Amino acid sequence: MRPKNQVRDLFSSSATVRRFATAYKEKAAVSFRDQNLVSRKNFALRLLQNAVPTGSKILDVGCGAGVFIVELIQHGYDVWGIDLSEAMIKYARESSGIQRFRVGDIENLEFADNTFDAVTCLRVIEYLDRGEAALREIWRVLKPGVRL
Repeated sequence: MRPKNQVRDLFSSSATVRRFATAYKEKAAVSFRDQNLVSRKNFALRLLQNAVPTGSKILDVGCGAGVFIVELIQHGYDVWGIDLSEAMIKYARESSGIQRFRVGDIENLEFADNTFDAVTCLRVIEYLDRGEAALREIWRVLKPGVRL
């Protein structure tokens, strides 16, 4: 595992921001790596649509370039996003015109207890040294009886 500052730096280069933004928007990915990204996003969207009512408040942790959040909003969800990378958040805000993006740390979420109806977290856990603190924070911001 990498320390947080290395992960943040990895996802802060303008080339990486553009690559992720482009890859997640593709309907037919051109590389295996990009297909993996698109498949995860599409699978998560189907899961949410089947389990979480439209209009629900969702937090996307590790939102990256914000592509998934834009899709969730288009499907009628009330969505917020955080990412460790300031460059990703800047790109997400500028490209979408949506201001519900924040720089944030999964192990210290700056939201009140019991705020969200669902939390999504794609391609984040594998970058953590240990997942316990992150999962505790996610559990804390979820409303009782809802889904991660």
